[in-house]
Amino acid sequence: MALPIAQRGYPIDQAGYRPSGHRAHRPAPHKGGGRSRYVFEGLKEALTAGERIELRGFGVFSVRARKTGIGRNPRTGTEVSITPGKAVRFKPGKELHTIGPGTEAAS
Repeated sequence: MALPIAQRGYPIDQAGYRPSGHRAHRPAPHKGGGRSRYVFEGLKEALTAGERIELRGFGVFSVRARKTGIGRNPRTGTEVSITPGKAVRFKPGKELHTIGPGTEAAS
């Protein structure tokens, strides 16, 4: 059962109708994430360029080189060559690192 317009948080006029020029405060589900998409695209571009990204109180993202080596498939035990490449690393900041089970977040 849908809630009446007044209970959904939309402003209404005295007759109980939503004004025709009014737009909902919440974005449509298929259009969500517009601003966050730009933020993540910026992070992606910076990491692709090899830059270090520091978010105070959260942590640091960096790109590190991955060495060439030989690994083993754990299921079959056969040797597999590991190609060189780059990997994104995340190091949690001090404030994020101290948060754990049974601890309260500092405000």
